[in-house]
Amino acid sequence: EKSQKITQRKTEEMTELIIRELREVGIMLMCGMSVMFVLNTRAQIVKQLNIKGRLEVFFYIGSWICASFIFSEFIYSACYGKVTWYGLIAFALGIGLWKKLLCDIIYKSVSLNKREKKDKRYEKEKKI
Repeated sequence: EKSQKITQRKTEEMTELIIRELREVGIMLMCGMSVMFVLNTRAQIVKQLNIKGRLEVFFYIGSWICASFIFSEFIYSACYGKVTWYGLIAFALGIGLWKKLLCDIIYKSVSLNKREKKDKRYEKEKKI
């Protein structure tokens, strides 16, 4: 009976550890996607508004400062500031997920809308 209690306690501790690590992985996955959202948004703003020179440097540095704040908040929320190898892997997977799936979907739809607007303007000019 004593060994059964010890086994049960170890199982409960292991389950809590797994749940805590899965939570951390999920949080860091979202962190990677959030950081990439900030950086890609900066790139799109600079591209759309045709920003150059010192203002572009300001946007660049500001986006990295914002990304570092996001990273620090997420890592504190995930595991109280402790950097783990599986947290970093989840962060990298979040970056990859953003680049391969979400970024293409969001920015392709934006560029398609702009292309459609240009096509409509061209058709109107052609009719005149």
